[in-house]
Amino acid sequence: EPRVAGPYFARMALTRSLLGDHARSEEAARRAQAEAERCGDRATLGMAHYVLAVEGFTTGDAIGGLAHAHEAVALMEQAGDRAWLAQACWISGFLQYQLGEFDAAIASEMRMAAIAESLGDQGQQASALWTSALCHVGRGDVVAAEEAARRALDLSPDPSNRATAEALLAMAVAEAGDAERAIPLLEEAERKHEPFRLRQAGVTISLAAAYREAGRIAEARARAEAKARAEAKARAVAEAKAEARLAAAKEAKVAAATDT
Repeated sequence: EPRVAGPYFARMALTRSLLGDHARSEEAARRAQAEAERCGDRATLGMAHYVLAVEGFTTGDAIGGLAHAHEAVALMEQAGDRAWLAQACWISGFLQYQLGEFDAAIASEMRMAAIAESLGDQGQQASALWTSALCHVGRGDVVAAEEAARRALDLSPDPSNRATAEALLAMAVAEAGDAERAIPLLEEAERKHEPFRLRQAGVTISLAAAYREAGRIAEARARAEAKARAEAKARAVAEAKAEARLAAAKEAKVAAATDT
């Protein structure tokens, strides 16, 4: 039944994306897409495109990801699902930021913030605001970046959004040229992002840059090298898990063939 299978595979795709299992996330999203198209389920089809947009962001395919994000926005508008429309606007803005389209990115995030406010969802509002702060930092508008980050901090209902809002405040300070004041703020933000490794990567990069600007070259190099080692370890763990899953699947297939 496609109306059951579609949402199931969409949720599976989102879960695998959050776990960093990109290949299987895309596979599940494509399956959700096919099931949704069979029954005209626009909301599920929009969710599938949302996951594919997130995959574009995390794997470096910003152009392809943005195409999926635009599809997700259009489909969620048609479906009338405002909560997921807000999420689609968020990933649109993030991908536009990756492509250097800062004005468009900020507009996408402000649309998300307005939808979230109408829904009473402070978490989504905070996410939109700290993402817009990142966009303002990208184009060098320090005052606007600080304002957006402080608003996000005021609204943030959870540790993840609060930590990221604090990090964006620190990045704005660094962008203003005050590396020495930014360094302890970024160090604290990096520590708070320990449970949120994907976001922590951006904080670590900003911290290394602040060390460099402050003339603390050895610390900048050490931070960059530690980041590279952590990424290599994460890749090795992910590859080992993938190999273990493949081996288990092969063993199960052999066992099933033996039983028959």
